[in-house]
Amino acid sequence: EGRFAAYAQAQAECGAYVIFIAYDGDCRPAANAVRGAGARAIGFGLDWVGQDTGLFGGSAIADPAMAVREAVTDFAQLVPPESRA
Repeated sequence: EGRFAAYAQAQAECGAYVIFIAYDGDCRPAANAVRGAGARAIGFGLDWVGQDTGLFGGSAIADPAMAVREAVTDFAQLVPPESRA
């Protein structure tokens, strides 16, 4: 877990104010580094915002299967990726 905290701290020192953290275990050191830097976090796997509104400003993909489903649908409909931005 120490390396995740180091990554979060390094990103904050470079000016990042939103930091992605893999919050799937004891990631308190990384969470504390994000908080200490005055930044917000983005997590994955769940909607973490509801779990800790002070830390998380958003969630990446709450349902990882959704990304696969969307990619297959886009491919079948020939939707270019840049149109989703």
